[in-house]
Amino acid sequence: MPIATRTVAMTALTIALGTTAALTAPIAAADDDQRQPSYTRISTAKSGTQANAGSGAASVSRDGRTTLFRSTAGNIETGTPTAGLPWFLKNLANGTVRRLAIPGVPAGADLTATLSGDGRHVLFEGQVDGESGHFVHRIGDTSRPERVDVEIPEGYQGASVSDFAISADGRHVAFTAAYPPEPTVDEGGRIYVRDLRENVTERVSHDRPDWQPRAALNPTISDDGRFVAYQYNYTNGPRGDDWAQVYVRDLETGTLTRADVSHDGTPMKRESTDPVISGNGRYVAFESADDHIVPGDDDKSWNAFVRDLRTGTSTRVHSDHGGEADFYTRSPAAISPDGRYVAYRTWRDGGIRVREVNGTGPSSLLVPVSTEGAEHGDIGHAAFTKDGSVVFSSAATDFVPGDTNAADDVFRLRLR
Repeated sequence: MPIATRTVAMTALTIALGTTAALTAPIAAADDDQRQPSYTRISTAKSGTQANAGSGAASVSRDGRTTLFRSTAGNIETGTPTAGLPWFLKNLANGTVRRLAIPGVPAGADLTATLSGDGRHVLFEGQVDGESGHFVHRIGDTSRPERVDVEIPEGYQGASVSDFAISADGRHVAFTAAYPPEPTVDEGGRIYVRDLRENVTERVSHDRPDWQPRAALNPTISDDGRFVAYQYNYTNGPRGDDWAQVYVRDLETGTLTRADVSHDGTPMKRESTDPVISGNGRYVAFESADDHIVPGDDDKSWNAFVRDLRTGTSTRVHSDHGGEADFYTRSPAAISPDGRYVAYRTWRDGGIRVREVNGTGPSSLLVPVSTEGAEHGDIGHAAFTKDGSVVFSSAATDFVPGDTNAADDVFRLRLR
């Protein structure tokens, strides 16, 4: 199947950051009712009993009904405790919690996992019947999970693989394959997509434009699978120049578009990294050290930006509009499906904040500032839902009343 007809979707790369401080002022709502954001702790039993151990690494379905998270707690499963993995699925509509079990994976096995957009599939890295790799499991299916990092063409089979992203329906998986095991190709990482229905693995990233070695990495995919954003850089960077760029591939038309461009058409002078595409495929958030993506960018440092691919305009994301120049924004962790909200890390204090991309109110401190180097909070790319909620984990105790378990918990923030 040619690239132009494939569909792929979202990724779940996680950014770990610190927590302990109190929240800042909430985001100003754009709706007429000015409804304020509200927090709910998710990593609890159906009765509301708090977990007796830490929880994190959460992902959520786009409809906001199902959340997958990792926990070593022994008191949150609904009904009789079962043998399985230290991962739980919670139905946010009725509160039931069940332990994840995957055929061929022994109970208690350590693995990384993320939930697909439809809430029916789990993409995970681990061992199935003793075979190591990356697999897709359909929740409730008793058949063996299907491995996805196979039949990689162009001499890249056997290469180190990473940055996996699963489509909303579980059919397609995008990933990065690093240098090939045999030095037959003078090129670094490439982006591939595995079609689990057609059993075909094909390349998505573009060829290098000149003789200098390049690498593609960090794929992130729209919900309908039409658009793939990824980072493309020289393998000998950082070099103090435009050594990394952000591109978007339209898999329906095959068109390749650069997302990090200057506002006046002049060449870029500095690098851009870590793209995150919105669920609708219209917006791409990324960080850049360049100072002429938008007019008036005079802080001479990294900032987070959002590119509107439909209008061809870019917006710089401020910690607070008109805020201090040294409160730089960078490392966008997630963007909402409609591109309205973006979660990002701040340069000064290391916390993760959420704000409206085009809003004028203050940001909300989602994952608070680290203290003494502590790192116990995270938010993944698969964190936003269509109803304007974001799922994250934190050790902070002031999101909800009665948080006394002295451990990381998973929370949901409703933004509207």
